[in-house]
Amino acid sequence: MKAPRITDSTGALWSKAIAGALLGFGLGLALSGVMLVLGGGMAHDSPAFDIRNQVAMWSVPLTTLLVWSAAFLFRTAVHAWAVLGLANLLAWSLFHWLS
Repeated sequence: MKAPRITDSTGALWSKAIAGALLGFGLGLALSGVMLVLGGGMAHDSPAFDIRNQVAMWSVPLTTLLVWSAAFLFRTAVHAWAVLGLANLLAWSLFHWLS
């Protein structure tokens, strides 16, 4: 019985991993900012332990890890870079439009 053939090269896997890490972090920051803006902005008059600030802060690593994991589901590394780059562009545009 033949062993299953791996279709992705090591370079493509590294490229997907880098795309997921970098663009996932950017997407996490943008979505965190959107949550803060939609939630009424930073709670400057309250301590840093305000629930809005904490939810926005802890959503960044969660989003980053989810995107990083999902980056391996793309068929090619170029597709991962393109889709995640477009998602970043849209998220940052929404953040700047709202603020």
